Parts: sequence; C-alpha cells; structure tokens
Amino acid sequence: MRQRRSQAIVITHAVAFLNLGEQTTHNYVSRNASGFAQVDSIDAMNLTAMSEQAAELGLNRGQLLANIGVVLFVEGRADQIVITARGKYRGVTRR
Repeated sequence: MRQRRSQAIVITHAVAFLNLGEQTTHNYVSRNASGFAQVDSIDAMNLTAMSEQAAELGLNRGQLLANIGVVLFVEGRADQIVITARGKYRGVTRR
C-alpha cells in the first residue's frame, strides 16, 4: 500500500481533534505579556481541566473525559499492581 505524507493545519476548539493519535501535534497560540503571539506545544493526552491551556480554550472536565476510552477505578495500590501486571492493561496511563 502506498503511503501519503499529508499535512494540514486545523484551527479549532473542537475536542474531537484532541484524540487524533500520536502522529498528531497540537499547538496552543496565545499572546505573551508583550502582546506578541506565542506558540506552545500541547500534550493532548495530559491536558487536564486544571491546566491554563484548557481553561483558556474553554474545555471542561466533561469535554476532556470524552477522549478517555476506558475508566477503571481500583481500590488500592495493590489492586493497581495486580491489574497492570496481568498485561491486558499495559500501556494504559494512570490519571
């Protein structure tokens, strides 16, 4: 299969674009204290409702949770160790 190397610039506040995968980069454009544009990289997987970027973009907890595929609550550290050691949940990040 032939692969295409395409690029696009999308400017949006839509939450769906945060979940496009690892090959996607996200940038946050704002004005610094001098009034000039400033561009910072956003790690979409670690964006939280408490972050300045999420607040300025108007993202709330519900919108950020829309990108989470699985939520697993464990009672304690021992349960977490057992579940992650089984292999099925390896690679799942803890938040």
